[in-house]
Amino acid sequence: MWTVIGIIGSWNAVPAAAETGNLPVRTFPPDVYQASGTVTDLGFDSRGVLFAATPDGVLVFDGARWQVVRHPRGKSVRSLAVGRRDEVYVGCSGDLGVLVPDEAGELRFHSLADQLPDNHGPIPAIHDTTVCDDGVFFLGEPALLHWQPSAGHRLRGRLSEVAPDVDKFFDVSSIGGRAVVSQRSGIGRWEDGQLTKQFDAPGYVTSIVELDSGRWLISAHGSGLHIGDTATGACEYWDTPAGRVAKRDGVWHLIPTGAAAFAMATQRGGVVLVDSHGETRRPGNIRVSDPSVMRLATDAAGDLWMGTAFGLAHLDLGSPVQLFDATNGLRSAPAAIARHHGLLYVGGVDGVSVLDGKRRGISRFSPLDDVDSEVWGWSGRDDQLLGVGKGLVRVGPAGDVLTGVGPSVYASGQHMLADKSYWLLGTFYEGLLAYTTEVEPQRAFAIQGSPRSIRTIVETGDSVWISGRSTEDMFVYRVPLPIDAKSVAKQYGAEQGVSATSKLVPFTWQGALWVSTPRGLLRFNSELDRFEPDEELLATVEHELPGQVSVAAVDSMNHLWLATDRFCVARLSPGKPRLVSFPLRRLEPLVVRTMVSEADGTMWISAQAKKLVRYDTNQQDDSAELGKPMIGRVSADGTVLAGGHRPRQGTPYLPYSSGTMRFEYSLPARAAFAGNKFQTRLVGMESGWTDWTTATSREFTALREGTYKFAVRARDEGLGTTPTVEYAFRVLPPWYRTSWIYLLYGAVATCGMCGIVVWQVHSAHRTIDRLQSEIEARKRAQAESERYQAQLLRSQKLESIGTLATGVAHDVNNSLAAIVCFAEVAASSVPKNSPLAEYLAHILDATVLATGTTKGLLTFSGEEPGEKKSCDLGQVVSSCGEFLRRILPASVELVLRMPGQATNVVIDQSQIKQVIMNLVVNARDALPSGGVIVLSLEPSSSPPGYLLLSVADDGVGMSDEVRQRVFDPFFTTKKRGQGTGLGLSIVHGIIEDHGGTVEVVSEVGTGTTIKMMLPIADMPAEQGSETVRQRVNGLGHTVLLVEDNPHVRAAIGAQLRALEFVVIEAGDGEQALREYGQAAESIRLAIMDIDLPKLDGVSCLHRIREQTPELPVILISGLPCVPPRDACFLRKPFGEAELTAAILATCGATFATS
Repeated sequence: MWTVIGIIGSWNAVPAAAETGNLPVRTFPPDVYQASGTVTDLGFDSRGVLFAATPDGVLVFDGARWQVVRHPRGKSVRSLAVGRRDEVYVGCSGDLGVLVPDEAGELRFHSLADQLPDNHGPIPAIHDTTVCDDGVFFLGEPALLHWQPSAGHRLRGRLSEVAPDVDKFFDVSSIGGRAVVSQRSGIGRWEDGQLTKQFDAPGYVTSIVELDSGRWLISAHGSGLHIGDTATGACEYWDTPAGRVAKRDGVWHLIPTGAAAFAMATQRGGVVLVDSHGETRRPGNIRVSDPSVMRLATDAAGDLWMGTAFGLAHLDLGSPVQLFDATNGLRSAPAAIARHHGLLYVGGVDGVSVLDGKRRGISRFSPLDDVDSEVWGWSGRDDQLLGVGKGLVRVGPAGDVLTGVGPSVYASGQHMLADKSYWLLGTFYEGLLAYTTEVEPQRAFAIQGSPRSIRTIVETGDSVWISGRSTEDMFVYRVPLPIDAKSVAKQYGAEQGVSATSKLVPFTWQGALWVSTPRGLLRFNSELDRFEPDEELLATVEHELPGQVSVAAVDSMNHLWLATDRFCVARLSPGKPRLVSFPLRRLEPLVVRTMVSEADGTMWISAQAKKLVRYDTNQQDDSAELGKPMIGRVSADGTVLAGGHRPRQGTPYLPYSSGTMRFEYSLPARAAFAGNKFQTRLVGMESGWTDWTTATSREFTALREGTYKFAVRARDEGLGTTPTVEYAFRVLPPWYRTSWIYLLYGAVATCGMCGIVVWQVHSAHRTIDRLQSEIEARKRAQAESERYQAQLLRSQKLESIGTLATGVAHDVNNSLAAIVCFAEVAASSVPKNSPLAEYLAHILDATVLATGTTKGLLTFSGEEPGEKKSCDLGQVVSSCGEFLRRILPASVELVLRMPGQATNVVIDQSQIKQVIMNLVVNARDALPSGGVIVLSLEPSSSPPGYLLLSVADDGVGMSDEVRQRVFDPFFTTKKRGQGTGLGLSIVHGIIEDHGGTVEVVSEVGTGTTIKMMLPIADMPAEQGSETVRQRVNGLGHTVLLVEDNPHVRAAIGAQLRALEFVVIEAGDGEQALREYGQAAESIRLAIMDIDLPKLDGVSCLHRIREQTPELPVILISGLPCVPPRDACFLRKPFGEAELTAAILATCGATFATS
């Protein structure tokens, strides 16, 4: 790794503070514009034309030429102001007027004094002119005149004197378009011929500007700056550095600027820039003695122009160029520059100067103590900086300085080995030496073959290149990396493309090595191991830059900076074959010693005569560095087409054989300097450029019809070539002047516009149709998506209801089991002919219906497959009707209509009963005031082979819309909490499952009839076999009863005890195992629920069978289940008969009695 410092090196780039130097100033002495030197007022119009007031008249500069507009009677011009429409109002000694162009475009003075009343006295000397919204104010001694031009006419209007008897006027300013007048009596706005006082005057007021909303900054000669607050009426001294400078030096003029907040023209201190906090900065060498800077103005670019006793001066507030010299404490002519730990070190013949960072105003250098030896180069790394020259200077990380004796060195670098670091010193007389990088560097070894006197050291990826001489001739040498005591330098001479010469400057750019020679730039070809000319770059540099390149540097943007031995500095951008001149045009020619770039875009250029230039590459682009030439005036046979004071209006069309065309041009950026040269050509007539010449105008005669472009470019010796500026115009042939061609143009244009409109309308219609189609498609897709989402939601609801139904059925079956068991036990203990026995029989019948309901719920949820068998549907309907009569209110009559013959069908009786109950309950709800419900069954004639089961009422009926949705799940017309919307959906599903159909006949107000068709069965109805009822006698045997529901457990236990069994009860599986373990020998039967806590019934069965494989076991559950093969299953709820049958089936005849 190498870090090389020399005249073209770089250093450890710590971002620099914003060091501030002097801004460049350009002066225009009187001999430039041939008028009196004193400038008392100045301003700009909207086109950028400069107007300045001088004793000889109004000085006008339009970028191409200077012109003096004199008063017809030779009166001195004291003040001027530019109006809203670019009219120039002028105040003279004893006259006032306005500048207007004549027929040829030349400005002429037109007096407005004749607009005054006849009885008015002589006009005083006008020393201030101000333009406001309500006219123009001319301030003189002692009068204030007010000019109000007529609408649309600048030379006609009303000129009147404002209150001639009031006290003395000091100043008239314009704030927000309103006139602000200062007098001895106070400061305020002038409205309707009266002063609306705002503040007391702090003295002789010279300027008033708006500081911010509602606050004015007031300059008073002799008393400094004051802040006036229009809200409170207070006017107080601005106690800031700016206020103190203004009080000490006196203020003639104050204006707002773009680069700083304000600029002050002082009587004894020149121009001072002021920011909004009152901090000051003197922009440079603009301090002139009595008489001082009198007036200020800013142009469209924001630059500051000054009127002084010695002419005009221009200050570029946004200039990237800043100059450091002896006024900044620079110790000597800079020869080497480096930044180390944030400080800038500049070495030269008188030692080292250090830039001590940013302070208020302009930064200053301070000398590095105890260093008086010459420093010609720097080498640096993170912890130390080595200065070389006549001796060695080492700067440590803390800024500590150590000097030592060493060889005379012009260039140096640092070479890092694997375990050791060396300084490489290019000496004057001893060749290339390697020194240790210790605190006190010591000589280590010399590079063999190196020249005796070394000028430059440059590093590439694999080598170190040096330029130097052992005799009068200079050569280039190469030392391969890594370097040690055995390294040898190889010389490159004529055989390798480098001729012996007195000066060779190697440098690197874009990954290649270059060498500047007197005959141009050479590039190293690594494949051929020789130097060859780069034709494109060579032609560019030879064309643009005079002299040999003496210094080169590459900035952070990979731009190549070149300085020649003829005071020229230019920059070459990557990929652009054009050099851009470096903007030092406003400084005197400098002999460049070295150029160094920093990572933040700063380029430091050291020069002789103790000058150091700081250039910020971020503030200037390539197109603005040199500026552009200006075509200031174009005329045809004396008629001004552009420039002068006639605004350009598009591309001019000239008649055939228009006579003489004259073009006047200039280079505004170098208007104050001689040596500008121009090239021109007329595109359309000339194929090439003219020779370079100092002429600033050119004429053409008898141009034929066609389109032309007049092109001009400028060149300044040492600054390069500007971009090209063009002026286009057209010479019309004779037939272009006829009226019919213009009519044709109008017709074509009209047709074209109509065609465009029609096309746009059709295009809009097509777009609208396409958008409507897309909107409809999106609506359909959205509706489809919503329908699918609704279906998904309904299916999820059904799934959730099915899960809920399973749980409800289980719990209800447990409750029914307890009711059945207790009812049968109670019935066995009362006489059969007692009313209580009848009541218990009704309870048992209700439990049978409830059991059917739970089976329906399980069938709906998919848990109960249902049991279908052949039976007489008439008997099922009749039994269900008798039960419904008992539960219907008295206001509702249920009529049964049954056929005379048998009606055999294959059905699940519980489900069909559920269907009948749902339909009858719905019919009852449709009869809020009572009515008749007809439940009928009859054979169907169409189609044959079916039975027609119908439920009809004479209630409110239903509409077609409701009738079409009655079978939809969750659809109901009942109030919230009175219906679920699932009843008819279940009816429809049950009837379809039995192979039948359902039809709804209804009209609003006539009632509803629901017709169900069920197929007739071919087989006879299954008759219940008369089984011999056997009783079971427990004979005192022990039964283990396991049931988690305490009511069911108590009910079954009661039944078993009625059968003379000894019952051991358990509430869960683990308790059952414990009870069985204690009484296993006496237990003859186990009855256990399948769904038990802690240990389920099946697992408990397996544990018991491990001890007693032959023990009879009956499993019970409220849900359908497939029991193990060696166990009997009994479905809850069950009665004594089912329990007895299960015991006999499990235990055989052990407990049977006749």
